[in-house]
Amino acid sequence: MQSLRQEIKFLVNRFIRASEKAKQISFEGVETEKIDNLRDAITKEVENLINNLKRFQNLEWDTLNIAFFGETNAGKSTLIEALIKGDGRTVGTGVKDFTTEIKNYSFGEKIKLLDMPGIEGDEKKVKNEIWKAVNKAHIIFYIFPHTKEPERETLKKIRKYLNKNAYVYGLINIRGNLPKQALEKILNENIKIVKENSERHLKEYLKDAFKDIFIVHTLYAFFSRARQIPDNLKNSYEKALNIYQSKEELEELSKIKQIEEIVKKENQKKEIIIPWDNTKKILKSQEQVISQILYFKKDMDKAIKDFKDHLYATKEKLKKEKELLKSNINRVINVELSKFESELIEFLYTAIDEEYEKSFIQNKIKSMQDDFIKKVNEEIKKEIKSYSDNINKSIELSLEKIRKLKKSLEFFFKKQTRYKGIDGNFYINLNMEKILNELELKGEEIISEFGSIATKFIAMRLTASLSPILGIVNGIIFSIEKIWDWFVSRPEKKRSKARNQAKKEVKKTVKNLQRKISFEIKKVIKEKEEEIRQVFREFDKVKYDFKKLLDFLQIIINDLKDINYQTSETFLKFLDENIKFGFIQVSLKEGVSVIAVCNPCNALLEKLEMLGIKKENIFIFYSLLEMKNYIDLNKEKSELFKRVADIKLY
Repeated sequence: MQSLRQEIKFLVNRFIRASEKAKQISFEGVETEKIDNLRDAITKEVENLINNLKRFQNLEWDTLNIAFFGETNAGKSTLIEALIKGDGRTVGTGVKDFTTEIKNYSFGEKIKLLDMPGIEGDEKKVKNEIWKAVNKAHIIFYIFPHTKEPERETLKKIRKYLNKNAYVYGLINIRGNLPKQALEKILNENIKIVKENSERHLKEYLKDAFKDIFIVHTLYAFFSRARQIPDNLKNSYEKALNIYQSKEELEELSKIKQIEEIVKKENQKKEIIIPWDNTKKILKSQEQVISQILYFKKDMDKAIKDFKDHLYATKEKLKKEKELLKSNINRVINVELSKFESELIEFLYTAIDEEYEKSFIQNKIKSMQDDFIKKVNEEIKKEIKSYSDNINKSIELSLEKIRKLKKSLEFFFKKQTRYKGIDGNFYINLNMEKILNELELKGEEIISEFGSIATKFIAMRLTASLSPILGIVNGIIFSIEKIWDWFVSRPEKKRSKARNQAKKEVKKTVKNLQRKISFEIKKVIKEKEEEIRQVFREFDKVKYDFKKLLDFLQIIINDLKDINYQTSETFLKFLDENIKFGFIQVSLKEGVSVIAVCNPCNALLEKLEMLGIKKENIFIFYSLLEMKNYIDLNKEKSELFKRVADIKLY
């Protein structure tokens, strides 16, 4: 056993060191400021579990601890006094909450009896003491009176505290000093119904932890064994002796020897039971650390994949939006330029035919130019606003995805805020507000800046893009002045050519104008496209930071799983040196499951049965190849097989 103890302690220390890697998360070349608080939160959580594990370094490996559980005045202290042949000083008076802390009593060689506080009433006062006792206990005697069956709320408390760390025996305690006929009637009639119903309830709530149920009379047990009877019990003692004549008869009626036989039987198995109980606690705590990190990682893997898919879809959508914007703006420009060109040519034809004054022509063209600029501005504003709204919605949706990532973190940590340790004595508290603020990134700033894209687009670029129109139109007017001077000197011959020349100059100028406007619009869209890319680069950084975190956690998980496997195999080799491979899974849903390779395996099977592990949860193979083939075929059917499939066997 000393060798097993040293090996298990070594593996616990290794597990603690591996778990502490979670405190050392760092990302070279990656901006870590955004996830520092997240890392700290995970570190605190794992550290709490690590501190919990450190308590296993001082586990008792050679003392059998037996706890007595029940309501106040149920008979716990009385039975213990009988077993140790005490003087009755600790026997309760019936006053509620008589026992408020654990009391230890030696019983034989390396056996301790733990008198636990009553479980009714103000549970907060005694909760820590109950946790301590249950954590130490290998066997629990649950005592309740014969006058009532175990209450559901009491059984729920037992189940909560028990947490499958120990086996439970139910003890129905017959109360009072009863005449022979009354006692015989209880034993032969009434008690049978109570026993059957109590056994059913105990099996229902305690499952595999429940072992058996017995009938006792703790007061008679004490009277038959006590070194001294306290004053408050002397009248009852004398009355009992008057009814039953001798201590031997009281002892026989009390069934105290039956309880001693259970203790003796369990003590004979302690060479296996105590190492198993300690190993099971260690494996369970290791599983808690692994599950804690794994649960978080799986949840975040899914959320990040969803975020990644969303970003890809959003980028594709914005590409289409960009092309649609270009198409719509070009359509607006082409329509308005065509209209402007037609109206300008028509006016110039009329001006030439009607011989308008030069100043009138200039003013009219200026007015037409202003109308054109106003109309184009209005139409392009509409298109850009629509484009801007769509972009902002997409960015907001992406930010919402990040918020969901944060909410999944918040849910994960809040769910574990009151996480129960193996001694029930620690709780995890995290500052999620700080974490969420850090994870907000600069998303809100990005969208607030980007939210004014339409205004920026128009104010900074659109007016500048259209300002060349004035110069271009002035160029048209300059050409018309030439035509005008030429026409005035030879009006009869040159009118037709003046119209053709005006049309030619207008078309040429409008085409040039169209090219310049198109160039300016492309330039603006390109600049805004770069702004959008910058937004998504920020989102990509978030995705990358989270992925680096999860990659690191996977390394930790793999290390912890390996040590967990080695802890399992170390214990199984302690049971049977023929073990070639061994793994134990301690699951809340499936209980304890064992998979092992050995030949021969009779000794292992016998000891596993002694430990109360169900046959259907034991998988024995005679070779690694046989096990590997079986696991490959069935690994999707059970979490146990999946875990074993991940272990490197060769």
